[in-house]
Amino acid sequence: MFGGAALERDRGALTSIYDRPDNIPYVSRRGGYLYNLWKDANNPRGVWLRTSLEEFRMPKPSWEVLLDIDQLAISEGQDWLLKATASLAGDHRRMILSLSRGGSDAVTLREFDTGAKTFVSDGFVLQEAKGGVEWLDRDTLVLSSSHGQGMATTSGYARTVRLWRRGTQADQAPVIFEIAADHVGAGCDVDHTVAPPRMWFVDGVDAFNFARWLGDESGATTRINLPSNIWMLPHRDWLAIKDGREAPGDGLRGRFLRAGGGRPWLRPGQQRARRLRGAGLSVPEEQDRLA
Repeated sequence: MFGGAALERDRGALTSIYDRPDNIPYVSRRGGYLYNLWKDANNPRGVWLRTSLEEFRMPKPSWEVLLDIDQLAISEGQDWLLKATASLAGDHRRMILSLSRGGSDAVTLREFDTGAKTFVSDGFVLQEAKGGVEWLDRDTLVLSSSHGQGMATTSGYARTVRLWRRGTQADQAPVIFEIAADHVGAGCDVDHTVAPPRMWFVDGVDAFNFARWLGDESGATTRINLPSNIWMLPHRDWLAIKDGREAPGDGLRGRFLRAGGGRPWLRPGQQRARRLRGAGLSVPEEQDRLA
């Protein structure tokens, strides 16, 4: 049964929990700042804040307001919610904000200057579509979006990855990676912990299986021969892998991306580390599977 006194009682209890002024702010770290989207009874859409790590350690930290989402929604007459942010590695001053109308999957992308605390007047802007971006450099975005004719899969997500240069239209951005239309979606992660940045292209075959390639701004160059159901996170010359077939807490492994040496960064229980072959950075034949 939905509705009635029980629903109202639960709604009131949850609201009192979520709107408590002493809630612990959930933060993300970018450069020298910690960022938080604070929501309460007075700010149901949220206020985007930041502070330093030193200030965050204080009993009552002082927060700098970057953007009031409630005020933005009122001033623009839109049902805006801040869904995601993508920052430029380094000082993280420039960010792309993904603004969603009412929480929808489709977002509007707009460039924001955290130093000036305002949207960039001649910056990157993309009308509502499913997808997002990664920064390659100050003037280049890696765009994974369903925006444009033929750019969506049958699931409605991005079918391509494009290289979008500042001062050009997204429709003019060259396609550097493309997947089958009946797959779920395409994406690309840019790892700035190495120079030049590594680009990891992803083909979401379905909701649980992904094919991955290494590449550069010209496109995907080397397919990574790993199981399709893994979770992975690259950092410098390491690749953290969670095998989806294993029990929680027993599947994190480290893999070294360069030829030669290499050592495991984590070895609890039966977890192991393997090296990925240099040159093309593909997995050696005897290590094709996470066995």
